[in-house]
Amino acid sequence: MVCAPARFAERPRAGFFLALHQPSAVSSVSSAPVPAPTAPSKRAVAFFDGQNLYYSAREAFGYDYPNYHPLKLADKICADRGVICQQARLYTGVPKLSDNPRWHNFWSAKKRFLGREPRMYIFTRDTHYRNKPISFRDDADRIILSDGSRLQAGTQLLLPSGRVEQGEFSVSTGEEKGIDVRIALDMIRMTYRNEFDVGILFSQDQDLSEAVVEAKEIARDQQRRVELFSAFPVGQRTVNRQPVRGTSEIMIDRATYDACLDTSHYRR
Repeated sequence: MVCAPARFAERPRAGFFLALHQPSAVSSVSSAPVPAPTAPSKRAVAFFDGQNLYYSAREAFGYDYPNYHPLKLADKICADRGVICQQARLYTGVPKLSDNPRWHNFWSAKKRFLGREPRMYIFTRDTHYRNKPISFRDDADRIILSDGSRLQAGTQLLLPSGRVEQGEFSVSTGEEKGIDVRIALDMIRMTYRNEFDVGILFSQDQDLSEAVVEAKEIARDQQRRVELFSAFPVGQRTVNRQPVRGTSEIMIDRATYDACLDTSHYRR
């Protein structure tokens, strides 16, 4: 039996091989440098202690009602630091209608208005009132007049009858219950869920300092880092200039605060 010779593939000729590697083919590829990918912006969440911020602004600037717009203020503070405000969360006590119609109606209207913003979260809880003793003799520095000044120690009250009253009174005082606890729980929960990189507390309530420690430890366990700030208004009359322990301070001057006012009128 005669076997047919095996056939082998022919080696390409040198001319064909060179044709595939002409300089013109190489020059068609762009030599422009590829830009490096930009790092994603940090995600920020603002936590507003509504009453704490109000009293700080009243002391610093003399405002007699909560005239700030939380989302505007959060966006301004975040923009100044190059981060994106994903959400502003407002926490405040609201008195019952039977206890204080004026402030009940104010906060109810403000809550409805702010609730239209998709990046706003609002948590409210009933404010409870109880009588507290107060006197001109011992508590004059706690009484603020309409012009923002305080009573001098030892001030006496002159009645229409001409009799001098020493100024021993009791005042009905509203107290918030659980607002700081709610802020702390939400901040810890959102840290655990990795929902922000920067947390801004618009508060000076030192009860939040333990939550700050917990949030940082959770982030450390997740092998990441969260930055926590304490933002508060500061003016010439500001006494307390201390941020929440464990946070970095952000002092809000009047120009910044006034640029973020809520122009809606809720008071009738």
